[in-house]
Amino acid sequence: MTESTMIRPIAARARKDESGFSMIELLVVIVIAGILLGAALPAMQKHTGTAKLKQGTDEVASTLKLARQRAVAMNGRVVVQFGRTDSKYWFYLFDDPNESNTRDGNETMSGPFDVPKGIALARIGFDHSRVAFGPRGGASESQTVVLVNGRSDAQTVGVTGATGLVYVSAIHKYEGEEVRRD
Repeated sequence: MTESTMIRPIAARARKDESGFSMIELLVVIVIAGILLGAALPAMQKHTGTAKLKQGTDEVASTLKLARQRAVAMNGRVVVQFGRTDSKYWFYLFDDPNESNTRDGNETMSGPFDVPKGIALARIGFDHSRVAFGPRGGASESQTVVLVNGRSDAQTVGVTGATGLVYVSAIHKYEGEEVRRD
């Protein structure tokens, strides 16, 4: 027998003895993976909602702080305006040298910035949904903005009128009126 004829039967025999996963083994693995994914999904959704809430809160607080700093640096007045269009919540800031509390065409504006999807501005305590910062850093009023996610977790961003300092609360459950979510 030649060497090439000896190899063929051995290779054929080896292929017959090779085994992969059976269909039942594969189904068992898929079922176990599905159970694990099903158990992990609620925790992942909670984490995502909390992360978006923190992101939105940070963006609002940062914009308020920027407005205060800008007012002091310019020795002028800067306004932060909050609002809602359809199912989107937004905010922006603008220089307000004529102190009209409304953005005129020639006034510098930053934004609008959208609140992350799934987060609502549940309560805007400022008159006319705006707060103005003056040249000494003080705010037009002491008030808060409450951001809420779909699980009714909330975080509050507040402004102290006399100093214009911005603070952020810890996450808490929102117990105010119903939040409109389109």
